[in-house]
Parts: sequence; structure tokens; C-alpha cells
Amino acid sequence: MIQVTRLDGARVYINETNIQWIEKLPDTAITFLSGARIIVRETPEDIAAKVNALRGQGNSLETNGIKVETRAEQVSKQ
Repeated sequence: MIQVTRLDGARVYINETNIQWIEKLPDTAITFLSGARIIVRETPEDIAAKVNALRGQGNSLETNGIKVETRAEQVSKQ
């Protein structure tokens, strides 16, 4: 599990294996496989680094399916 901070300052632990995607909207939104979503203070890059460090993968942002993509990049693909 990794620790993240909600916008109100509350710290919570999330199960990194349940992350479906991470978006910058401009706040960072983490969407889980269940469809639940949490908005946090950390950047997508920070979250990806925490997940990859936990998995022993260094700071690669595209390891094990964790890829950081901005909303603008998503829209440009449509």
C-alpha cells in the first residue's frame, strides 16, 4: 500500500494493485478498478514513483502499467 493525501489534508493508504489510472484534472484523480475515485494532493508522477519504488522498479513511469498521462494528452488522442 502507498500513502496519499486527500485535498483536505487527510492521509490515507491505498492498495496500489487496484489503481486503474491516474489523471491530472488539474487536481490528481486516482481511479480504481472498482470505479471508485479519490482526489489527492500528490502529482501523478509522485504516485507512480511511490508505486514503482514499492514494487522495486525505481522511478520509471511506465513500469507494470503505471503510466502518467495528462488530461490534455488524453483529449488529444480522441
